[in-house]
Amino acid sequence: MVEAFSNMISKAVADGIFKGFRTPNRGPVVSHLLYADDAMLLREWSETNLVKDTARVIGCKSGMMPFLHLGISVGANVNKVNNWNRIVDVFEKRLAVWKAHSLSIGGRVVLIKSVLESLPVYYFSLFKVPDKVVENLEI
Repeated sequence: MVEAFSNMISKAVADGIFKGFRTPNRGPVVSHLLYADDAMLLREWSETNLVKDTARVIGCKSGMMPFLHLGISVGANVNKVNNWNRIVDVFEKRLAVWKAHSLSIGGRVVLIKSVLESLPVYYFSLFKVPDKVVENLEI
């Protein structure tokens, strides 16, 4: 069902019926995001693509950019260090909890390697992270 919906939107984009949102720096055009039972349709801004009207017709609510999807800020400028504060905060909170427990140094190293190393893989696979953010995470 989800795949059929995705194919319909992709065909509408290919046929010029629906125009997706162009990402910055000549990036790809994103027309929809799907996850589990959530679907987001993204359209370029124009008078004919009035989002509120489209949302009303299909019975959905409209939102604004940037927005959070699966913990990632979609539409935010990823070159700004402060847009990465959410990820840095997750690191700091998890480390603070682990420091509060009486874990041995070896136990802390295992936790860091198994859990914290997986967090940036997800985020860094989507965006080029500013050097300052990497420096903040390494401290």
